Amino acid sequence: MPKQSILISALLLGACDGTSLSGKCGHDIRSAVTSPDGAFSAAIDIVDCGATTDYATWILVDEAGNELGPDDRFAVFEGQSGSIEWTSSRALTVYGGEFVSLDESHPQSDVLSVGSE
Repeated sequence: MPKQSILISALLLGACDGTSLSGKCGHDIRSAVTSPDGAFSAAIDIVDCGATTDYATWILVDEAGNELGPDDRFAVFEGQSGSIEWTSSRALTVYGGEFVSLDESHPQSDVLSVGSE
């Protein structure tokens, strides 16, 4: 693989995991939405690691009432997602962006599901 391809791959992965070559990324956490049963909150976090990377969207999830932050990352999408919607008490739909990964170490990863449109 040419060196240029390796660098581009590293930059894209950095955008998805919230790091950059400089180690600092901006986080724009949008308003949280609560699941229909009131048990969980979810929010979109637009991650910007600078001009050399594309935006990434993190879906943050925690128990309702807790403040959401980058440590609550549940799923990652490439690009900017526009909105999220609880389609049931245990399922989220993400509008926009391309699904990249689910954080299986997240405490709710075995309880909740995420899909995209």
